[in-house]
Amino acid sequence: MSKIIDNPFPTKYPGIMAVITAKKKGNKWYLTGKLKNTSGKTLTGYQPCTRTAKTADDLIICKEIVFTLESKLQSKKQSTADKDADNTVPVSPAGEKIQMAFEKVKAMDPKKIHGAWSRSTAVTARKYFERNILEVLIQCAEESYTQETSIRIQGRIRDIFRASKSGDLEAENRTVFRHLQEAEKIYRCMDSQSEEPLPIFDFDFDTPNRNRKEQFKSFSQEDRLKIVDILEGMIANKPMVVKRMVAMFDAGLRTGEACAVQFENIREEVTPTGIRYGLYCVEGQEDPANKGKVTKLLKTANAYRTVLFSSWGYGMICLCNQLAPETPSDTLPVTSVALCKEFRRIMGEIGITPETLMLYRQESGNAELDPAAGETLADAKLSDYIMRRDRASRWKNVCGMSSAEIDMLLGHKINGVNTYMHRKCRNEFTQPENLDRLAELNENFRYHPDIPPEISLTDRSAEIIPLPPRRVQIIRNNSDHPIEVLLNLQTIEPGDSIIERGASACRPEASVQSLPVSMKNPRPALGKGEKEEKYDDGKADLSLG
Repeated sequence: MSKIIDNPFPTKYPGIMAVITAKKKGNKWYLTGKLKNTSGKTLTGYQPCTRTAKTADDLIICKEIVFTLESKLQSKKQSTADKDADNTVPVSPAGEKIQMAFEKVKAMDPKKIHGAWSRSTAVTARKYFERNILEVLIQCAEESYTQETSIRIQGRIRDIFRASKSGDLEAENRTVFRHLQEAEKIYRCMDSQSEEPLPIFDFDFDTPNRNRKEQFKSFSQEDRLKIVDILEGMIANKPMVVKRMVAMFDAGLRTGEACAVQFENIREEVTPTGIRYGLYCVEGQEDPANKGKVTKLLKTANAYRTVLFSSWGYGMICLCNQLAPETPSDTLPVTSVALCKEFRRIMGEIGITPETLMLYRQESGNAELDPAAGETLADAKLSDYIMRRDRASRWKNVCGMSSAEIDMLLGHKINGVNTYMHRKCRNEFTQPENLDRLAELNENFRYHPDIPPEISLTDRSAEIIPLPPRRVQIIRNNSDHPIEVLLNLQTIEPGDSIIERGASACRPEASVQSLPVSMKNPRPALGKGEKEEKYDDGKADLSLG
């Protein structure tokens, strides 16, 4: 049964009215409103608004529908006089690029929009984006990265929320934040599909009249070093916990994955430059349905992956293993409950308050869970969000890894590639030479900035070892006999010093040869020197001034 409510509802825009149709299903009426002009023609570019009601002529519901439709009109910031007969709005070239990019995303498999989304989540997010946000982005393309544009995007979401619900500010804020997160992910996908870069929009959540810490992106360097000090100070008393915290902080494992690590299966590797690191294949996690037990069923197929422990992380694991060796068991010595408790304690030590953690929980999508109740799942997701996001930030901004490489390490699907290419990338990712390269990049983040990076020479070391471009480098002989080292060094300017310092057990025999200055390319190489030295047990510190 359906009927059209007798009197069309006028809007605040002259010549535009809302026509509401009522349709009954079971005991409920579904009221659907559409925007039309005085001649009865439906305005294009506006999705209908539907609400449930107890009766077909519920005026309160009708007013809510009118309010929502008016919000759609208001968002365009166009007066009625600027609209022509068919309701078209001028679109800038930048707006056209945004529209074209969305059409490409719309034609994609929804699951490819964001690797962590299910198909239903992606479809729902895309529909909401198309109905409520896309128009704002198109119309604001020329003034994209402005506070006004960000307010307009958030205002559109708030208006839609308030049309159906009212009085719940916290629920409204959570809704705004969730849709902004979804919009940002969709827009990133649009940008990746566009032939030309799209305008930059600010999708950050901002609540007026509310003091709120900036959205968590990563720890400050000061906080990272505090975490390092805390973990190193916990080794003697809590080695079991430290191992798992290191697995999260250094290797980017999820909380449940860190609890289930078989530490004896972490394999030691050495790069061609002598960097020692750890390799581990993630194959299990704590069973979400049976706490304290291990399951081989991971979150997604991509969660079965190879991860890297840095030289610092692997050293921490080895030290903890000496103090607290473990044997394989179906029962976990440290559960996610205990690990999350330590995580919260560490966050408190570095100055992150429970109130701030609550805000981070909202950002991570767990706002609906009460933090005071101490839900294990919520806490685990919160620790995942903070620790993994910070590690990804370091991999990207400090270490110089690509987004695809980071996705592999985190156990995400590479965005925008098909299944075949993803498998191909995974196979290439696990090749020894690639893992060595990533391990070298991993060392660009220094857990102890005051300690120079170290090259470990062994009988397995390559004949030619490329030195990383650092001013200070420690070369350590870890064999049981002298090793002959040929250093081919080059300075930036003529006259720059090369300082060699040997440990007491090290007796270098140096021969230095200066080559003529090359004028073919005056910079960056203006001087060149060569040293030939022998090192016994001990280390040599090369300070390149």
